[in-house]
Amino acid sequence: MPYIAIKAYPKNEDIKKKVADRINQIFLEGWGCNHEAISLSFEEVQPEKWDAEG
Repeated sequence: MPYIAIKAYPKNEDIKKKVADRINQIFLEGWGCNHEAISLSFEEVQPEKWDAEG
């Protein structure tokens, strides 16, 4: 069961959904697992805090 954590600057929900869908597709094809087995999370870090938290 792949768990994918993405740490990045904040983005709107539409962009995050598009990115998550594409990453899920890569894992479905490359890893050979089913959609329910993939977990993906976004951790948003403000640009001014990136050096401390990134």
